[in-house]
Amino acid sequence: MHRWEYEVKKSSKLICGVASSMAKQFDWSTLGTRIVWGLCLVFAPLTTAIVYLVLAQFVYKNG
Repeated sequence: MHRWEYEVKKSSKLICGVASSMAKQFDWSTLGTRIVWGLCLVFAPLTTAIVYLVLAQFVYKNG
């Protein structure tokens, strides 16, 4: 469990990088942010995908 948690928290790939950047920018828990993104993806996949891509553009431009 600890290795999985470490991998999820420290990943800089696009899929996990947006959640990581948002967590750092707003001083949130990285793992918690990714779990929330995952839950949103399960319950509203199309909306989450669109919002995720839009946020990816803004987070990487500002970060």
